[in-house]
Amino acid sequence: MIYESEYSQTKPHNGKKITQLVLSQNGKYAATWSKDDQSICGWQLKDQPIEQPEQSAEQSENKSFQPKPFEFDCSIKFLYEYSLNTVSNNKVVAIILGSYPEFIELATKKAINLELDPYSKNRAIIGYKFYENGDLVMHIHTYYDHYLKNLDDNLILKFSYKNLHKQSWTANKLISCGKDVMRCYINDKEKKMLLDKCGSLAQWNLNTLLFENQYQLDTNHLYGDKGWHCIFNKNSTLLAVYLEEFIYVYLTDTSMLLSQCQVKECLLKLEFISPDEGERLLLLCDDNNLKIKDPYDLQHVINDKTNSGLCDELLYERASTKLDVQKIEFKTLIDEKIYYVSDGLLLHDESVYRSYVGSLVKWEVSKEKETKFDYELPINSVKLNEQFDYEHPKDIKFKIYSCNLLHNEDLAIITSFGLLIWSIWQKYEKIRLRYIIRWDDKTKELILDKLRKYEKNLMPTPDFNFIMVNSEKAYAKERYFFKELLNDYIEDNILVKLYGQEL
Repeated sequence: MIYESEYSQTKPHNGKKITQLVLSQNGKYAATWSKDDQSICGWQLKDQPIEQPEQSAEQSENKSFQPKPFEFDCSIKFLYEYSLNTVSNNKVVAIILGSYPEFIELATKKAINLELDPYSKNRAIIGYKFYENGDLVMHIHTYYDHYLKNLDDNLILKFSYKNLHKQSWTANKLISCGKDVMRCYINDKEKKMLLDKCGSLAQWNLNTLLFENQYQLDTNHLYGDKGWHCIFNKNSTLLAVYLEEFIYVYLTDTSMLLSQCQVKECLLKLEFISPDEGERLLLLCDDNNLKIKDPYDLQHVINDKTNSGLCDELLYERASTKLDVQKIEFKTLIDEKIYYVSDGLLLHDESVYRSYVGSLVKWEVSKEKETKFDYELPINSVKLNEQFDYEHPKDIKFKIYSCNLLHNEDLAIITSFGLLIWSIWQKYEKIRLRYIIRWDDKTKELILDKLRKYEKNLMPTPDFNFIMVNSEKAYAKERYFFKELLNDYIEDNILVKLYGQEL
């Protein structure tokens, strides 16, 4: 027994310092580890941001800072020190004790047995990954043994979520990768990356088991014993590979090497981030330092500081005077969001932009009203931004419930105000409000039910009554509902055919 099954606590980690934080695949569950308390705590994300006290005019300037709390869910105390590795959406944590992982269900505090026979002898677990659907994928290496008839091979085992409710898991799929594979990496996008002895990196899809791409690495750097890591950017146009002190960045559509550099630090992880300046590569080092590099020119270091220092800088920038950064007990940067502990609460900054990426367009939407648009072209890039400033009643808060790209790469946003569809006005290089259906709290559910009944590629008539009544009102600076609607119908025959009669 490596943990106390009867252990319970009402205060996370008994008030002791948090050492490490990991997130589930959908970001809605977190697990923290305290070295001082030797315990794990589970946290469930709450949908509503924390209520802020009354603020002065100066404090309310930065309205976009609305941290969402994680609610303390459960805990488990361990008898030995170990490393917390990952947590699934279903509250299963993986810990490293020695060289092998242990899987424990936090809700029941029960260990899970992995049935790896006939691979239990002469084998090493190289890596594993939980996916959003709950499946567990594991890479093991079996060593040659004359008596046990084991082969020198690399195997990918898949444990289906529907079988994971039991305390003993059996793999339902096995893939043999062969003995010539030197490294295997399973990433978050269900891609399997296989590196062979010739320096060829092959990309396979784990769902379809189809070959997708191939990249060539420098074969002079394959025989060390340091870690390696692969990651795609959000729209999968770039691939970054870390191997034996070298970083490579490739264009995925052509498999062409775009840039490379040597790093002396031991890297824990690579991560693509997308600030206003464009695509960047974040290097997380094992000494708590980080570097930000340009993936198109890896020799260029844009920023070089500690993880803690960058979090402080971002928290100061976002929170202004509303948050005393000095009182924060723990902070880290994960997937462009800041996670921190303050006054016993685990919080994360939900004001960081979310991206919606198409083939030529990337939309970024904040949790407040600003909609920022990044229009990507093969040769150059046009960056625009727009803000929805319609004056709605003061007692109604403007909230964004959901966003998604349409087939034509317009952005649909469901808000407390109504359904808004934003488009690109290429003629004037502007973002424009193309479609609107207005609702309030009383009519929202009724209107949404009607919307669901429409055919897949046909929308109901826009809210012309609202547009006509508010024809003199602007939704942004010098941007008017009615005027831009007329421009739409003058220039677009399809809109006239669909909605001209109602208008």
